[in-house]
Amino acid sequence: MLNGSAPYAYLNQEYYVVGLYLPHASSDPLYIFSDQTPKKIRMVISANRWSVRMWARDWQDNFSINNSVANVSERVQGALENFVSLPREDLLRGDEITVEYAPGRGSALRFNGDIVFVDPAPSLINAFLSVWIGELPPSREFRQRLLAGDGTSHSILELGVIPTDRLHIYAGWMRQDEERRLAQQAEEARLAAEKDLRAHQAEQLRLAELRAAQERQLAKLRAEAEQKEKQSALKVAPAPVSSLPVVSPVVVQAKPPAVLATEQYYFLQLLRWKIYKAFINEINPDVGVLSRAGGVVRCEFYVDRQGRVVRLSLEETEVKKVFADEVVRAIHVVAPRIKAPDELEGKKWQINMEYDFALERQAQHVIAMPQRPESLAVSE
Repeated sequence: MLNGSAPYAYLNQEYYVVGLYLPHASSDPLYIFSDQTPKKIRMVISANRWSVRMWARDWQDNFSINNSVANVSERVQGALENFVSLPREDLLRGDEITVEYAPGRGSALRFNGDIVFVDPAPSLINAFLSVWIGELPPSREFRQRLLAGDGTSHSILELGVIPTDRLHIYAGWMRQDEERRLAQQAEEARLAAEKDLRAHQAEQLRLAELRAAQERQLAKLRAEAEQKEKQSALKVAPAPVSSLPVVSPVVVQAKPPAVLATEQYYFLQLLRWKIYKAFINEINPDVGVLSRAGGVVRCEFYVDRQGRVVRLSLEETEVKKVFADEVVRAIHVVAPRIKAPDELEGKKWQINMEYDFALERQAQHVIAMPQRPESLAVSE
């Protein structure tokens, strides 16, 4: 039965009318708040329009003033926060919010017929009752009218008809929220795919540039070998005329320039492989795990025959400084340990290195040990 009703107004503007329903008339708050008392409240909007901003401001203040956080579960706190942000558009006259509690079944909050929240305890409905009949109600008269116990009603409560075009509007809001969420997920997935594609394209470009650099270096080595062979041929002097018997010299078969270039390329790749293998063993893979982040660090440097690192440069990437510092440290530790092959010509050589730090340990890209050319095996 209707225990009492009261309109809520602010600055001479009426916003809603609330009715309290109990099994029988009572003005005892202890009985009304009891877990054993079934109860229901109906709040019907009486203003022609109640803006979302004003709604959120009023209910945020009402709940925070009349409800102690210590007495409300986190679940109900979340429900009240959702109630404050419930409308997706301005409320209109005739919109109806109900909260009903039955012992053993819990509380249920509905908006225009749609269930918004369910809680097994009476704390949800009591949070609303605290706003109206607690220690700080909207006014003394407001509290007295709800506790009157005389069944005094209000015309808008007696009408009790939710406008047809407002029925189940909450379900429509939920569908719109879900559509926006799915659209946001799709957009995030699209952006992530584009980022992955750009990263893949950048990696392919880097590998292509690396292969081109290696091919240019191999061509340079071949050209240098051919040039040395020509210079050696020019330095061969004609045999002097002698009365001594002519003895045929032992002919040493010189290697073609292409073979020499291939051998030099092998020795260079062997140096790079040894440094990379030592680098992977030296680096601390837990840096990514401890930093709770990830990222790939790429760098280029030159190493001389004494193992000194010169002209080290890092590729511009959005990675943490701690990752770059770890890569630089590992390079300076391992480079002096690795001796360049004696057969490798030159004073310093270019080395490219990268490491993928991850939130979880993972296997790094493996560089295969270069295959020894057949010409070296034959010569040995």
